[in-house]
Amino acid sequence: MEIVREIANALFLVPLTLQDARKMEVSGLACLVYAGLGIIRRMLCGESTRISSCVYLGAVLGMLFLPNPLSGAFGTGDVLVLLACAAMAGIWSALEMLFLALFPACVYAIYLVAAKKSGLKAAFPFVPFLLISQLVRLLLLLLPGGG
Repeated sequence: MEIVREIANALFLVPLTLQDARKMEVSGLACLVYAGLGIIRRMLCGESTRISSCVYLGAVLGMLFLPNPLSGAFGTGDVLVLLACAAMAGIWSALEMLFLALFPACVYAIYLVAAKKSGLKAAFPFVPFLLISQLVRLLLLLLPGGG
């Protein structure tokens, strides 16, 4: 059952990656709908209580009303994507995805600075790195003994 949630997260991240790479923003409505579906799935499977579901939903709705941070910061769209993925697959899954995404993102940031293509404060889309980390996690789950 875990693999289905991870595949769902990967499929959710594909269009958001394209949108983030092209426009440097993600759809708040898509994240809200996906988080809602995740909350419903978790409640139907008995993986969540009403209180934890309200926490997920409240966090997603709260993020929708925050202003966008300054350029170069980890944006509210990235947090919305992580919250939506957490609502579907659980908080530990989202944290694994985040920490796996930080390494290639740091390598890319170092490359940008070393190649003098941007300064330290330049923003770049983070959702593509979340997709890469989710695909790595899926690959690890599909390997024998990976589940």
